[in-house]
Amino acid sequence: MGNYMKSTTGWNDYNGSSGNGTNSSGFNGLPGGDVECGFNGSFEDVGEYGYWWSASESKSSSWLRGLKYQNGSVDRWLYNELYDAFSARCISDSSTTSSVPTEPSSNRKLEKVIDALGREVNLTPNQILFYLYDDGSVEKKFVVE
Repeated sequence: MGNYMKSTTGWNDYNGSSGNGTNSSGFNGLPGGDVECGFNGSFEDVGEYGYWWSASESKSSSWLRGLKYQNGSVDRWLYNELYDAFSARCISDSSTTSSVPTEPSSNRKLEKVIDALGREVNLTPNQILFYLYDDGSVEKKFVVE
């Protein structure tokens, strides 16, 4: 099942075999890795694992789904370290309309910059940052120093 969900590129090879999937499900799971904030706060396992938070959460834990480069399984964990960072899959109802413009306005103004955990930050290199503009558009940037 996991091979149907993994993207066709981006996954590391394992023992001489490609870790990429077929994406025949249309999920297009990318190997974004994770950030263990309680450990060192940096991205790790990019290219090897893709993890996604589920929508079900309690006060102390949440379900996590994962894909691995080594095989085609889909894993599930009850995860209790909610301060760690994993991917979130945004899904919209195609029957509704969005007020967010498809093309960013040329005269938009930057409102704030946040990190992957939603904290407002200064323009800092070597991390993924989200630039939020006054027209509702968002840009994800990774600036390497």
